[in-house]
Amino acid sequence: MRAHSHTSFVIISITCAALGLSARAADFHPITSVTVVQSSEFYAGGNLIQGPGIGFAATAPHGQLGNGGGAFTWVTNASGADYYGAGGGIGPTPVIVFDLGSDVVLTEISTWGYSEGNSNGGRDFSLRFATDAEGPAGFGASIADQTGFVAGFNYVTRDSNPLSQPVTARYVEMTFTDNWRGLDPGLTPGGDRVGLGEVAFESITVIGEPNIAVPIEVMPTLAVDGITTIDIPVTNAGNLDLVISGTGRAGPNADAFTVTNVVSPIAPLATGNITVEFNPAGIGGPIAATLEIMSNDPDTPTAEVPINSSLPAFEADISVPADIAVTSGVAETLTVPIENLGRSPWTITGTNVTGPAATSFTVNTVPAVIAALDSGSIEISFDPSGLPSGALSATLQIMSSDDNLPMVEVLLGGGIPSQFYPITSVTSATSATDFFVVGNMIEGIGVGFEAGWPHNRLSGLTWVTNAPNGGAGDYFNPLPTPAPVLVFDLGEDVPLAEISFWGYADTNANGANSFSLRFATAAEGPAGFGSSISYNPAFAPIQATAPRQSFAFDETVTARYVEWTPLDNFFGINPPGGDRIGAGEIAFEVSQADDFVVEVNAVGDDLVFTWESKAKQQFNLRSETDPSSGEPVTWPIFDGHGGIPATPPLNTLIIPRPADPVRLFVVEAFPAPFVPVFADNFEGGQGDWTIGTDNADTTNWEVGPPDPPAPGFGPDTAASTPNCFGTNLGSKYEINADAWLRSPAIDLSGASEARLSFAQFIDIEVEFDSGTISILNAADDSVLDVIAMDIDGTDTDWDTVSYPLPTSALGKMIKVEFRLTSDDFVDVAEFAGFYVDDVEVSVR
Repeated sequence: MRAHSHTSFVIISITCAALGLSARAADFHPITSVTVVQSSEFYAGGNLIQGPGIGFAATAPHGQLGNGGGAFTWVTNASGADYYGAGGGIGPTPVIVFDLGSDVVLTEISTWGYSEGNSNGGRDFSLRFATDAEGPAGFGASIADQTGFVAGFNYVTRDSNPLSQPVTARYVEMTFTDNWRGLDPGLTPGGDRVGLGEVAFESITVIGEPNIAVPIEVMPTLAVDGITTIDIPVTNAGNLDLVISGTGRAGPNADAFTVTNVVSPIAPLATGNITVEFNPAGIGGPIAATLEIMSNDPDTPTAEVPINSSLPAFEADISVPADIAVTSGVAETLTVPIENLGRSPWTITGTNVTGPAATSFTVNTVPAVIAALDSGSIEISFDPSGLPSGALSATLQIMSSDDNLPMVEVLLGGGIPSQFYPITSVTSATSATDFFVVGNMIEGIGVGFEAGWPHNRLSGLTWVTNAPNGGAGDYFNPLPTPAPVLVFDLGEDVPLAEISFWGYADTNANGANSFSLRFATAAEGPAGFGSSISYNPAFAPIQATAPRQSFAFDETVTARYVEWTPLDNFFGINPPGGDRIGAGEIAFEVSQADDFVVEVNAVGDDLVFTWESKAKQQFNLRSETDPSSGEPVTWPIFDGHGGIPATPPLNTLIIPRPADPVRLFVVEAFPAPFVPVFADNFEGGQGDWTIGTDNADTTNWEVGPPDPPAPGFGPDTAASTPNCFGTNLGSKYEINADAWLRSPAIDLSGASEARLSFAQFIDIEVEFDSGTISILNAADDSVLDVIAMDIDGTDTDWDTVSYPLPTSALGKMIKVEFRLTSDDFVDVAEFAGFYVDDVEVSVR
């Protein structure tokens, strides 16, 4: 018994995803010629088949040489618009015919993409084949068409697509049906052509022995009543007859399958069928078996073909949509489809609407019974009167007489969503020299940017700093003080998963070329960036006046304040300008929880929960007998099943079937917490930390209570008393210092993500002296990465600092190094140095 969160359960008709072949050295079939049915070729079609070492490299991965304008690229001529769109003015459909010179066995096609920065690249294509005897006019005569291929989107990497079954042919017809225009929001140039780098067909011919090739899997559509006949293709890719000596069946439903015919022997480069019949008597639900094929292939004496499908369950098997969207802000009628995929009727005993907007929905009609293998629908009225603008949510609960499935739920949502979080205010560090009002960045939908997709930024609402020198020059050389930093206040803590950015200009170097982000919670305030949220991503927009560019975060961040720091503009890349730094609009899309499917099955006296699982997640199983007691997130964790670790790609949980007449369950996903693997507050002294100096020994790290020579000179106490580490705890640091402090070895061998946090106090001369934090390989103290440099300035109190550790550190034994360096100039001013305390490394 399953409650599906998608509209229907799809049974896939028979297909062979790929083919199992004996291991052989691979090569490519020589291509005798290529013909292009396209009168407006931009490059010669022959460039597609230059061969290994010419058109693409001879060694794996056989990278395609050149680029969008290189010698080994084929495209059609420009049509002036979307090549496949209305008014694109395309000529004949771009069709390519390859002649391999003779009949050969084909199992896959390799393509090399046109461009990874241009939407001209060919995307969707289909194939047809003809034998030597049929000639190039005989496509499809004896060999079924192959459709549904997607070419790779790249310059270099070989993209191989397996055929659904081995094909013996001389001629291959390749027809492109779309390019990348409009299919990738990050692409804007081109799209008025169709391009491709190279095409090749891998050779699998074996000399002197038979070679069996069978589908990796077949997924037939099975009849509920009566016998289903299934033909399973077997190809001989060798040069001797393939003799099938026997067949066998294995797996849970092996007895339902019977082999009725075997074609044997199979000549070289030919295909024969094994016919299997399926009898559905007494079987329902998932179907699995394996056909075993014994032959004289010396490398694969027994080949196996899994057969996977399903039949309707004997009990009711209800499928409802996961959600129904309210599409407008006016009254409307909604239809909730219900499908019974099982072979027993499902009796509906009642309905209920719950949730914040429940009173806006009225259930009008409900079918009494959903018959076996039938469908019906519930009609609901929506009245938005009295609802505030913004997203709304409610839940339709459908109760039944089925003990195994007493209730299914459909989310009712949508309304008039803001789509972007409202931004309460934005402040600029350069407000005294802003060229336009900084508030223009957050005017909102229909003002600052258009209401319709793709939310294009409107002209006239642009923020830039004034030119730092009053004229032409590189704004970032040198960087003005103060730096151009923006702080956005979202009013409250909200989950953030991406930032949307509208560029300043596509013909002006003033637009931001790259930027970084930091975050702070409502409790930390706008001065707490980096305190508890170590995530500090950087992104690189492209130059564009209008289109929205969205940058997804690697992790969901819950914060109120966002600090946006531009790192460079397009000066030197695309003049004129470059003496300012600008952005059009910035917005944060309302974060939606990942939708994942949970399947529940009753197995004997147990319930088996299965759901999609991702790394860096944990799960809670929550349960309630009274659905009116609150939202599911407030339900208690059931029987201690909280903090369940992820086991990608699926999690499975088996619990005893509860005795309650009605009990509801929900699986809650949340980010896995970081777990400390190393922590030291130095209260035990130096321990296994090591210190040293690579220059003058007048400055070194010391552990103990700070002992300032005068009030306000360095910290008065440690962050956690009494001890901390600092450079010359009782005096200033000297010139020519190069002093380091290194942690004990820290084990990150099992970490997929790690971060460093610590307390620091800085009193270091700006620009001339600095602190550095590095991650070392514990084996030889070599530097894996520098995670912070140019640390300088003067603090008045301890700060908590956090940094994500680089991927180069994961899976290794590492050390953390703190270092202070100073120049050789004797200053009148004196500085206390670099202090650290409460060091922690955590992982997940």
